Order: sequence, then structure tokens, then C-alpha cells
Amino acid sequence: MMRRLLANARAWIHRLRLSLASGIDDWESAELWVQHRMAPSIVEYRRLAHDLDDAAYEITKEMTSTSSSLDLCSAHIALLARVLQDLRVADGLMARGYTMQGWAITASAFEAAHTMGYLAADPSRAVAWWQHSDPRSPFCGARTAVEGCFKYLEIGNQGAQRVRLIGREYRHYEHLCVAKHINPVSERSRYLSPSPRGTVVRFTPTVSSRRRREARFGLALACRAAITALWVFQRAQIPGDEKAARLVVDLGVRAGSVLANWNDPRDAA
Repeated sequence: MMRRLLANARAWIHRLRLSLASGIDDWESAELWVQHRMAPSIVEYRRLAHDLDDAAYEITKEMTSTSSSLDLCSAHIALLARVLQDLRVADGLMARGYTMQGWAITASAFEAAHTMGYLAADPSRAVAWWQHSDPRSPFCGARTAVEGCFKYLEIGNQGAQRVRLIGREYRHYEHLCVAKHINPVSERSRYLSPSPRGTVVRFTPTVSSRRRREARFGLALACRAAITALWVFQRAQIPGDEKAARLVVDLGVRAGSVLANWNDPRDAA
């Protein structure tokens, strides 16, 4: 086992050296080079993503009973699994420079996490969720899901304050949908750039201050979706588990911090 791990590490270092020496002439080398350059600016975000994944395992591994109906519990487990898988995929994509693809996946995690809260706000909706059969339309709109989730989690005081917080949360989703819907705003200058010899076309990912900020913002929202999903799950399924509740609170504070600081000017072009 150790010999294989060392061989893999040597191979990775060899490919990285090739990529740095060759000017990034293939996909694998480009991804390795971007991952190497991107890593310092997103290490805190990736660590949180991994800790959230570990926390979900800790919270669910010894769960023997639930406070909800079988329909709601099953729906929550399915949606939590989807959020965590989206988190892993988004983390891997954005670490390699595929920031818009990571945003699109994060939009999926956002929808799934808030749908969990929407179902918990009215458990009878879980039956309808399992019975939903139209592949052309979602079970509920994203804003409806956010409204139901914030109501269930009692985020903000009912009335103007909650409406304001819901609006801010939904604007995060709208930013993600710039990538999800291939909006030209995010695409015009991403793959074509001027140079003294003409226009340069980039098919492989690259690194810049903009890409680093995009990676931090996307990872912050992916982590936020995961903590939302865990918070709903803990509250709906195991409300008496104080250890799980404390873990969710601690991770929630960290998720709030990384989202608040994603746009700090900490990197150079």
C-alpha cells in the first residue's frame, strides 16, 4: 500500500514538473498546474468542505431512530446525500479551475438543501415529493424552497426581517445561476483573450485573481448548502442529539465566516 502511494505521489510530482516546464500543453497538466496555483487561496474553504462531509457521517452513522415520518426521513436522507455528493464534486472542480462548472453544481446543492427545509416545514409535502413524476418541472421553485426552509429553521423574525434575509439568500442562488444557465455575462471573456499576436483561445482552465475569487465564492456557497442541509436534518430527525446540534452550530459559524470573507484581496493575478 505504502509503495503504491509513494509511486502515485512521484507520478503526480513528475506530471506537475512537466506541466510547469512545457507551458501547460495538455488537459491533465493544465489541471495540475491550476490546482497547484489555486490551492493556497482556497485551503480554508476546502478544509471546511471536508469537515462538513465528515460531520454528516458522524451525525448519521449511529442514528437508530427518527422524530419524523418515514417519508420525510427518507426524503431527507436522499437529499442530504445529493447535497454532500454535489459538495464533493464542486470542491474538486473549483480546485482545478473549473469555477463555472462548480457554481452550476453548487446551484443544485442549494436547491436540494433548501428543499429539505421546505419539506420539514410541512411533513405532508414529503409524500408529494416521493410521488412527483414530471421530469420536465422541479418539485418546487428555488425561492419557494428558501421561504419554506427559513420558516422551518426560524431564521430571522417573521415579517420584514425574514423577507430581507430570504431575498439575500436567493440572490446567492441567482449568482450561481449565471453559470448554471450559461449566461453570456460570465462567458464572454472567459475562453477568449487578446494578446499581441491576436486572440488567444483557452480550452483548458487557468488561474487568475478572478478565478480565485470565483472558487472561494462557489466553495463558500457549497459549504453553506451543506450546513443548511445538516441543520435541517439534525433539527427534523434527531432534535435531542445535543452533540450533533453543537457540531452543526460550530460548522455553521465557520460557513458564515468563509462566505463573509470570500472577496478579500488576498491573492495576486
